[in-house]
Amino acid sequence: MDEADWQEELRKMIARSRLSHDFVSGLISPDDFMDGLHDYGVDVVACSEDWENGLIYL
Repeated sequence: MDEADWQEELRKMIARSRLSHDFVSGLISPDDFMDGLHDYGVDVVACSEDWENGLIYL
């Protein structure tokens, strides 16, 4: 992984962390959280199925 790739992954990690914080704080809806996860490369269908099985993405 070169420096540019590392910086991009770090940027995405920070953005996902902020998204999770906003969701847990009640600032965004579950739908907005799922849309945000999709924007950052999370498979939202798999995420929904995992939630139904008790797993969480935070």
